[in-house]
Amino acid sequence: MSESIAAASANDSAEAPTILIVDDDKDLADTYAMWLPDEYDVEIRYSGVQARKRIDDDLDLVLLDRRMPGIPGDKILEDIREQGIDCPVAMLTAVEPDTDIIDLKFDEYLVKPITQKKLQDTVDELLLRRGFEPDARDLFAMESKAEALASRDEENLRDSEAAAELQTEAERATESERVSELKSRLERLQRLTSIIREIDKELVVASEREEIERTVCERLVESDPYELAWIGDYTVSFQQTTPGYLAAPPSTPARCRWSTTSPPTTGRSCSNRSGSRPTTSRSPPARSFRSATKTPSTAF
Repeated sequence: MSESIAAASANDSAEAPTILIVDDDKDLADTYAMWLPDEYDVEIRYSGVQARKRIDDDLDLVLLDRRMPGIPGDKILEDIREQGIDCPVAMLTAVEPDTDIIDLKFDEYLVKPITQKKLQDTVDELLLRRGFEPDARDLFAMESKAEALASRDEENLRDSEAAAELQTEAERATESERVSELKSRLERLQRLTSIIREIDKELVVASEREEIERTVCERLVESDPYELAWIGDYTVSFQQTTPGYLAAPPSTPARCRWSTTSPPTTGRSCSNRSGSRPTTSRSPPARSFRSATKTPSTAF
C-alpha cells in the first residue's frame, strides 16, 4: 500500500484510533483530552491503578505521566510491554530525563509544560509510526531518548558515559541512508495527514458536490509538494476518465488546463514542473482523484 493511500485510509477509517491518557492531575489530563481532535477516541485514567485495569491490545497510543502516587508511570509502561502490547507510548512528565530512561521502552519523552501544538504533533507522529517496521520504530525511540538527554547538562546526569554512548549511536544512525529515508517517509506522511485534516475542516461547511471537489483540489494545490490536482468520473464501459474540476497555480502552462464545462475525453493529466512524464489513469475508481507533484505524480 502506498504512503498516500495508507494515510488516507487511516483518516477514513470508521474506527477512530483509541488514545489512553494517564495522569493523576485531573485538570491536566482533561486539558490534554480537550486538545486532541474529535477524530480520536480518547479515554482518561487518573491513576496508575485505573490505567492498569484499562491496558489492552486495542489501544493505539498511550500518553503516560511518569510520576504518579501508587503505581508510577514506569511500572505501567513495563506492564504494557510485558503484555506484548506494542502501541506507541509517550511519557508526558515533569520528571527531568536522566540515564535511567535508556532502558525504558517508550517512544517519546516530553517534559511538562507541554503546548497544545506539541501534543497534537506528537500524537500525529506516533500514530503514523505504527505503520513502520519495528526496527524503524526503535530507531525513532532511540533518537527521542538521545534528544531528551541532550537537553540536560552532562554533569547533572547519573551516568554521563552511558548518555554519551547513546548520543554517539543515535548520531551514527541519523547519518545512515536508511534513517534518512525513514525520516523523509515520515515527513511525507505528516504533510499528507495535515492536508487531509485541513480538507476535512473545510468540507464541514461545503454542501454542493462542485464545492466539495473545488475545495479538495484547491487545498491540495496550496500545499507542498502538490502542483496540480483534479477530480473526474470514470466510465467503466469505455474505460475512460473524464476530468471534472482541476486546480493549478497560475504558472501552470495553458496546455495543462481545461474548461470544467468542456473537459478532455481522456484521463491524461499534464506533466509537472519536474519534467516527469504525463500520467494516464488506467483503472481508477468510479470517482477519480489525481494530483501532480514536484516528484513523480501521486494518485489517491
